[in-house]
Amino acid sequence: MRKWLALWMLLAGAGQAAPLSLDDAVRIALAQRPELRAAADELAMKQAEWRSRQAELRPAASVSVFGVTQNTGMIETTTPHVMPTFYANLPPGTVLDADVMAMWPLYTGGRLEHQVAGALVAAHIAEDEAEAEVESVVREVRKGYLAVLEAQAELQVRTAAVTEETESARVARLRFQTGKAAAVEASRAETELADAQQAKNDATAQVDQAMADLELALATPQGSELSLDGKLPAVAEVPELASLQAAAQRQRPDLRAARLQGAVAEAELGTAEGAYRPEVALVGMGQSTSVAGQGLQGGTSLAVTASVPLFDGGQRHQQVLAAKAHRDKQWALAAAAAQGVERDVQRAWVAVKAQQANLDVSEGGLRAAEETDRIAHLRENLGAGIQLEVLDAEAALVRARLNRLKALYGYHAALADLDWSVGQARQAAP
Repeated sequence: MRKWLALWMLLAGAGQAAPLSLDDAVRIALAQRPELRAAADELAMKQAEWRSRQAELRPAASVSVFGVTQNTGMIETTTPHVMPTFYANLPPGTVLDADVMAMWPLYTGGRLEHQVAGALVAAHIAEDEAEAEVESVVREVRKGYLAVLEAQAELQVRTAAVTEETESARVARLRFQTGKAAAVEASRAETELADAQQAKNDATAQVDQAMADLELALATPQGSELSLDGKLPAVAEVPELASLQAAAQRQRPDLRAARLQGAVAEAELGTAEGAYRPEVALVGMGQSTSVAGQGLQGGTSLAVTASVPLFDGGQRHQQVLAAKAHRDKQWALAAAAAQGVERDVQRAWVAVKAQQANLDVSEGGLRAAEETDRIAHLRENLGAGIQLEVLDAEAALVRARLNRLKALYGYHAALADLDWSVGQARQAAP
């Protein structure tokens, strides 16, 4: 309840939606996304499993009480799932028996130790996978936030274009009615107006779709009517590709998790090989038995027990072979994941550089289009130009504005992909 109250205070103030910064959006998503809570629960589960494995290395004790009536001697045992298990050879008659048993594993051939190590590595894998989920969520929010801003900016351009084309169509009709222009100019102006209105309708729908996607990324209710502040970080040069690829090999949490899978497989192999070695345990027992008509009997014992399997039909051998194959597979998958990370970084880096170049080109194109549009309108006002020149100039100006928007937001979206590919989406978020 408190987090939803905080969210409401963030999103609403004085009856109006408060502008939502990209940093705010990331914080909301990290607090609300259910898959992040699931990842945290998975980590807690793996940590508990590791502690459970550790407990197997410590002494364990159990108490059993048997109350039986029998006409011949029977062997009784503890109830299922109670460890250590105790077996009592009870005499005939009415018997009340109480037993205490304790066991401490002294040597397990490395079986338990490898299981503990594997469980610890599995907990680290869960931690890295949770971090990878955070990285993906941050990337999704950044790109969703940018998509809304780009759609809103395009809608502004399309709305301005409708205003301009409406005026151009009015002028064209007037020129045609007064005999100063041919019918083709009026028809062309009406066509451009229709195209501008249709593009505006599409842009309006795109804003709604992008906003719905962002609300989903934030795990907020649909129709929240979020208002974005629209602030973006300045365009900056990106580091060299080689340094980014090296950083990704260290930082990508999913790559760390893939490599740790190999460590888990190594531990599983150690467990399988440990089955060939003897196991030694210190065992202590105490028994008190009361038989009707015979009185109370009892005693204690302390023993060191050693056991080793001699023949199992080749089961252990096949288990070791399977464990070795699984280990080799996991290391091969880790190597493939490392190559995939390199590809991710290279593709994202190339995309950022391309968008930076597009941004420079689009800014020059926009300045040229604005000047062309100014001259076309000036010529028309002086009677030296025709309406078709104005229409062409206005269409070129719209394209230049859209190219500028596409390059600007494309750069920031590519940068979000690059930060994710390097494993620094969360650190790089505003």
